[in-house]
Amino acid sequence: LDSTSLSHYSACESRVVLTDTVSYTNLQAGGSYTVSGYLYDKTSGTDALDANGSRITASASFKAASGGSGTVTVKYSFKADPEALAGKTYTAFETISKGSGSGSTPVIVHNDPDDTSQQVYFPGITTVLTDSSSGEHLVNAAKSVTVTDTVSYVNLEPGAVYTLKGSLYDAATGSKAVDDNGSYISAETTFTASSSGSGTASVTYSFDAETLGGAVLTAYADVILDGRTVSFERDSEET
Repeated sequence: LDSTSLSHYSACESRVVLTDTVSYTNLQAGGSYTVSGYLYDKTSGTDALDANGSRITASASFKAASGGSGTVTVKYSFKADPEALAGKTYTAFETISKGSGSGSTPVIVHNDPDDTSQQVYFPGITTVLTDSSSGEHLVNAAKSVTVTDTVSYVNLEPGAVYTLKGSLYDAATGSKAVDDNGSYISAETTFTASSSGSGTASVTYSFDAETLGGAVLTAYADVILDGRTVSFERDSEET
């Protein structure tokens, strides 16, 4: 689970903390064991890597509960490239070994990439900005302009209500675009994620644009849940 949301839905952040609760049965009561694991990137079919290109691993030592059944928690804490996380699904693979170190013996191995109880989802979005009337990317620099940013999303929590916030930027300078009144051009809306966690949402910008003739504008977007930005788009080349 994501340690902030306490759910299987995480966020594209530079520091990620995940908690895996491992249930075990038929161990030797009071015996010393080690649970070790790593994160598998189900999206790419390879081991998940942190921001430094290293495998993401974790381990914990424990004594089996009386009766030989119980739970043990493993925490994965790692630095990440937020943009690289977008749209990913990570699965935790775990091994419980008797003893510790080089003399330990594996007794339980759980490496199922399709086990949804072991998965964490990182949201991803892409955006398309068009004239609200024509649906084209070319917009007249008129007194009153309305453009729509259509945001496609994946890996959102089904049924959760998100806030979609956006701002228009000048693609040439990388600075926030301003309208004829010198104000930044921004907009926001709320939407409910689809039952599959994938779909589209849109946000509309209305502004005076007579002074923007010849400019190329691009939309930056943030998807927010409970005050936490879970995914974002910052590509100045995105149209």
